[in-house]
Amino acid sequence: MLKIISMSNEELKKRYTFTNLPEMEKHMKYGKGILLMCGHYANYEWVNSIQLYGLDYRSFGVYKRIANPYFDKMARDIRGRFDGELIPTVEATRTITKYQKQKVRGVYAMIADQSPKIERAKFWTQFMGHTVPVFLGSEKLARDLDMPVVYLHVEKPKRETI
Repeated sequence: MLKIISMSNEELKKRYTFTNLPEMEKHMKYGKGILLMCGHYANYEWVNSIQLYGLDYRSFGVYKRIANPYFDKMARDIRGRFDGELIPTVEATRTITKYQKQKVRGVYAMIADQSPKIERAKFWTQFMGHTVPVFLGSEKLARDLDMPVVYLHVEKPKRETI
């Protein structure tokens, strides 16, 4: 996360690739927002640089606020460096709904591999032979707002050695 502060756009694009941009572009022709489900690997900051790849959509990352206001601001500044906007989890449904009603062309990234705290779990399902709690917010939001859901596949190529 700290390295991205000084990294050039060109260096950033060398560090990773979005392998399913054509799938996103297919949905973009309809002018709707897209919910991007992301794995919790690599750097979350990369999602907010999606405009570097020529996509005519704003990027939004749903994130959990950091309790320390100084570090929360620093994280928002770093993650917002490429004109991406962070939306706190507690404001996600309201904000995404508002932007969709305003016809904002956006991709909304959410980390997809998290699970709710046991005491707050509302839905359980089988996963790899175990019963686990899962969030339903993304699915409900996509259905309610008629938005496509795309898994953002990020690949991090090996760095060239000198």
